Amino acid sequence: MGLLGGGGGIIAVPLLIALGLTIREASTASLVVVGLGALAGLIPHHLARRVDWRIGITFGLLGAVGAIVGARLGVSVNPSVVAVTFPVLLVAATFAMFRSARKERMLAAEQAAGDAKPPADETAPAHIKSWPLTIVLATGIGLVTGFFGVGGGFIVVPALVTAIKMPVRRATATGLVVIAINSGVALIARHGSEPAWRITLTMAAATAACTVVGALLSRRIPGWMLSAAFGALTLAITVYTVARLFLVDIK
Repeated sequence: MGLLGGGGGIIAVPLLIALGLTIREASTASLVVVGLGALAGLIPHHLARRVDWRIGITFGLLGAVGAIVGARLGVSVNPSVVAVTFPVLLVAATFAMFRSARKERMLAAEQAAGDAKPPADETAPAHIKSWPLTIVLATGIGLVTGFFGVGGGFIVVPALVTAIKMPVRRATATGLVVIAINSGVALIARHGSEPAWRITLTMAAATAACTVVGALLSRRIPGWMLSAAFGALTLAITVYTVARLFLVDIK
C-alpha cells in the first residue's frame, strides 16, 4: 500500500481466508486492515507534500454512497456470489498492474533517452476536469470497496490519473485518502458483521507499520518494477484463491 497506493485488500482477503475466516468475515476484517494501513501510509506521504487532500477527500466522499451500497450487498448476498466474483477482481488487478508496469517501463526508457517530457510536479495542486466522470469513477470504487472489502487502490490510482490528470506518484499518495474514507464508510455500513478482532488488529498493526516503510521507499524503487512485482503477486494469489474457494466448502 505504501509503495503502490493500493493492494492491501487484494492480499488481505485471501490471507484472512487462509487463516480460517469465512469470506464474509475476511472481507469485513480487510476493511479494518486496509483503512488503518492507508491512514498510516498517509503520514510520510503528507510530510513529502505528495497528498492532495482536497481531491482525495472529494473523491472519497463522492464514493461514500457506492461504499454503503456495496457493503450492504456484501453482507446480504450469498457468500458464493462473492467467492465467484472475487477472482474476477483479482484478474482485473493483475492485468492493471502488468499494463501499468509496461507503460512505466516505456516512459522510463524514454526519459533515459531524453525523448520524454520531464516528470510532472508531484506537489502541484490538481483540478477535477470532468465532474460526471469523477462521480462515476468514485462511486464505482466505493462499490468495489464495500462489496469485496478491498480498498480499491489498484483502480483508485488509475482513476485519479485518468479523471484528474494527476501525476502517478501524487495519485498513489492521494489514493490512500480515498481508501481510508471508503473503508471507514463501508465498515460502518457493515454493522452486525463483526470481524475476528484478534487476527484483524494484529494484521492491521503489521500492515500499518509496513505501509509507512513502503511510503518511505516509494521514491527509491522504479515504479514499473513495483507494478510488475505486484502483478506477479496478484496472479499467484488468484490461482491460490480459486483453488481455496472452489476446492473447499464455501462458507
